[in-house]
Amino acid sequence: MGVKGSYIGQRNRRIEIVQYSAVKNAIGENQETAENSIGFFWAARVDASGAEGEDGKILHINQRVYNTVFNSTILEFGERMTVKDAGKEYNIFHVSEVGRGEQLKIKALIRE
Repeated sequence: MGVKGSYIGQRNRRIEIVQYSAVKNAIGENQETAENSIGFFWAARVDASGAEGEDGKILHINQRVYNTVFNSTILEFGERMTVKDAGKEYNIFHVSEVGRGEQLKIKALIRE
């Protein structure tokens, strides 16, 4: 799955892209709790996991790259969204367009 993206047969993971809105709690603090689903998409997934040390602790970083159909909302605001896949939420840190309005490459990670 290089620069050209993925073919329809390779998109075998059903993911949900969600965006959280900031709402205020009873004492006026901002909390990101209101969930707005952008939609469900079929995507091809590539795992790229690793571990890093932080103050003597080992954190496991699970990074995934998804190729899915083009969506202009995700391209514009994707870095403030989350991917839900297999019961876990991965924070999107990069979105790029593959081709001209054909596909999106979404990079997301979770720290465990």
